[in-house]
Amino acid sequence: MPGPEIAEEQKAKGTAFLESYMVDELLEAMAGAQAAVVICGVSHKPALSDTLRTKFARVEQHDLTTMP
Repeated sequence: MPGPEIAEEQKAKGTAFLESYMVDELLEAMAGAQAAVVICGVSHKPALSDTLRTKFARVEQHDLTTMP
């Protein structure tokens, strides 16, 4: 039995909330670290990168799905 349809606006709000939570947890976990490697789903990459760039001088993105 298929689940209920979720409106795109509601999905976007849920995704934004999840990404905010992920960044908060990441920042807490890496407090005092000099470097970190973060692995996330492709759909979260832009939001996480943009947010991390506001906190760190160097943020690199690599899409492992396009690498040989």
